[in-house]
Formats: sequence, C-alpha cells, structure tokens
Amino acid sequence: MVKYGDTESVLDEVIQLFTGSEDQELIKSIRQLERESKNLSERKQAEIKETIRELSKHTEGQRDELAAPTDTSEIETLKANIANAEAGIARMEGENHELAEKLDGVRQAKASLAETKARLAETEATEVPRQRHAISLYANISNIRWDYSDESKVKGYITSTAGGGDIRSFELDPTKQSENFIVNYLWDKMAA
Repeated sequence: MVKYGDTESVLDEVIQLFTGSEDQELIKSIRQLERESKNLSERKQAEIKETIRELSKHTEGQRDELAAPTDTSEIETLKANIANAEAGIARMEGENHELAEKLDGVRQAKASLAETKARLAETEATEVPRQRHAISLYANISNIRWDYSDESKVKGYITSTAGGGDIRSFELDPTKQSENFIVNYLWDKMAA
C-alpha cells in the first residue's frame, strides 16, 4: 500500500523535475555549442579549402619551376616549400576531422537529452495521475484538510462524518515533535 509520505516525496520529485530549468538550460547550451561548432567547422573548412587552393596553385607554380631547374639550391628550396605545403594540408585535414568529431559528440548529447526528456514525459504521464488519485484517496479516507499557510508547521483540521460532523483542528511543530509523534497524533485525532 502506498503511504502518504511516499506519495508526497514522489510528487516533490516530479515537481522539481518540471519546475527546474536545468534540462532546458543544458539543451540551450548544447544547441549553442552545436551552432558554434558547426560555424567553426564551416569556417575552418572554408579556410582549409582556400588554403588548399592557394597551396595547390603555389605547388603547381613551383612544380613548373622545377620542370626547368636552373639552380640546385633553388630546387631544394622549392622542394622544401612543397613539403611544407603538404604538411600544412595534412594538419588542416586533421583539424577538420577533430571538428567533425566534436560536432558528432554534441549531436549525441542532444539525442541523449531528447531521450531523457521523452522518458520524463512518459513518467509524468503515468505517475502524476496515479499520485493525484492516491492523494485524493488519502484525503477522502482520512478527512484531513491541510492548511499550507505556514509551511514550518503541520497544520489543518480533521472533519468527522459521524457524530454530527465534528471539526478537530491541529497544529504541530515538526522541529519540536518527532515524525512518529505527529503521525500517531493524527491517527488518534482521526479515531476520536
């Protein structure tokens, strides 16, 4: 049998889940990271393409110059320039690969958050009505009407359908009385 305390704690957790903006903030930040990563990736790819074009032009020009060598030191310089250009291309391709991996990681985090959101919505759809029913059942069985005006106190009244509809109020301080005392006190009030 579900106890009121269990129901209250589950409701508190559900309320915290749906009033908190942590998931929304996390999703916003992930989307922002995804946009930034995509923009950075696009910029880097454009830079890489432009650099490759320039290096290719430069390499072609130097290959043409190498075709008609005149000076061995000039040839060596040109070969070194070609090697540097090819190393630059390889480095930029590596950077492009790293950015693609980061973008994939952001997409995976987004998918994971979407799954969590769907799971929470499913839990809400099943648990909230069940807990509402349980609370309604407790209220009808116990005839306790809670007064939430002072959250530091356990306060309210109990109505009795038998004996002319007596109303018995209560106000207990949980800092001065134990939880067991409060529960037993309320049971005694309901039984009276």
